[in-house]
Amino acid sequence: MIKDDFELSYSKELVLKFEEANRKIKANEENGRLDPDGWQMMQESNDALRSKIIAEIVEYEALVAHDPDKPVVLGIENLGYLSDLLIKARIAFKITYKELASFLRCTEEQTVAF
Repeated sequence: MIKDDFELSYSKELVLKFEEANRKIKANEENGRLDPDGWQMMQESNDALRSKIIAEIVEYEALVAHDPDKPVVLGIENLGYLSDLLIKARIAFKITYKELASFLRCTEEQTVAF
């Protein structure tokens, strides 16, 4: 999960690196002939990782672009992702850890640690 603009920038760099890696893999036809399954698996694994990162970029950019005066619907699959939900809410509503802590009725340190 992308939590800030620094991680966003790094994630965009990773997408470009995965694209470049796949271009190199596809260009190496000899490996495709010698080990077609491994060659295909490398491409597919790169594509899967790239797609996951792109989905995180899209999600983060949507949260950043969200109008904090409007409601937002966020969900989690299980309680293990509760901290992600709080991070997403903080980003969407453009509030600080201190403001989130006040809302949660705990200290800023507890909020950051959670």
